Amino acid sequence: MLVYLSYFCVGYIGIRFGFCEIYGEYSYLISGIFFLVVMLSTSSHFAAMWIDPGTVTPENEPLDARGFPCTICKTTKIARTHHCTTCHKCILNMDHHCPWISNCVGFKNQKHFILFLVYTIISACWYLTTMTQTAFSCLNQTCEVQKEPLWVFLSVLTSFICLFFTILCFITLKEQIRVVVTNISEIDLLQLRKFKQVCST
Repeated sequence: MLVYLSYFCVGYIGIRFGFCEIYGEYSYLISGIFFLVVMLSTSSHFAAMWIDPGTVTPENEPLDARGFPCTICKTTKIARTHHCTTCHKCILNMDHHCPWISNCVGFKNQKHFILFLVYTIISACWYLTTMTQTAFSCLNQTCEVQKEPLWVFLSVLTSFICLFFTILCFITLKEQIRVVVTNISEIDLLQLRKFKQVCST
């Protein structure tokens, strides 16, 4: 809920006091494109949150499943399957459990999670750029946002929120790109490190 509230605040303040102040007669067109990017980010978040990440159950496990049985959910843990202690189920190609989407990032929803990160970075950077332009413009002339101190505070607050999410999403996206390129999830990498430590002792 907090994520969607942030989307609404950033979208409204950005269009109302950013795009309308800077882009003049083209503000409707550019605001529409910005709104589209925000909606793509929202829909990607929703998809990553509600799409099954790749749950493996005794009912849907492959007939030729080979591996060790999960001691918790009694499912055969085929290759690249890990048990999530938060979701209480085994996930195929599980990377991590993400509190942003209240779901695991796995085989079936990783694409939507990456799209969510990309669209969020684009919209947040666009918002920061526009609000920075608005701030410099308001130094030389009176802007509508200056008439309401509350909106000035909200504009600054949402800018800091966007900056925080930009940095966080960029770091997470970098890790997800590494996972896609190397085909090694964060959990696989962690287990590999533990294995090397055990072998070295």
